[in-house]
Amino acid sequence: MPSLRLKPTEGVVGTDVTLIGSGFRPNVGYRIQFEDEWTRPGTTTNRGTFVIQVRVSPLPYGEQDVTAFSQAAQQLAHATFKVLPEVTRVEPTEVAVGGKVTVSGTGFGSAEPITVRLGNKDVPFDQETKTRADGTFTVTFAVTLELASTAPEPITVRGQNTGASAHSREKIFIAPVGR
Repeated sequence: MPSLRLKPTEGVVGTDVTLIGSGFRPNVGYRIQFEDEWTRPGTTTNRGTFVIQVRVSPLPYGEQDVTAFSQAAQQLAHATFKVLPEVTRVEPTEVAVGGKVTVSGTGFGSAEPITVRLGNKDVPFDQETKTRADGTFTVTFAVTLELASTAPEPITVRGQNTGASAHSREKIFIAPVGR
């Protein structure tokens, strides 16, 4: 009976995942489908196994199907990989009131409305902010006096449908007026 294991079983977009197949017929061709994306074909060993590594491309938050398929042997095996959210960019990390900040991320829900917070303050937007179909986003906001802080604070992004959230690694400092 064919089986497929993943190491690790969850992570952010860009994670390198090792796929371990066993129980396939020896020396047969196989393909891997990671959600809707196909990897290049391979051939099982004389023991009916394979080990390959794939990098997770932009996909929405949650469990994504991974299938190993051998058409010639009419065999398949399934596993799932959980895509986690990540704030990938915050620029600049120091800005004065009146400036602009850009925030990007991956691994949120597909076309999902998101909220952005600086520390414990909601970042205001003129319109609803949403992710793209693949769960990625880039938003830019104008820095208001209400967002000024006395110390650097992280950005937190939260998906309103999935509840997925992530904090930025970088902290941002918004200098008060006159600094």
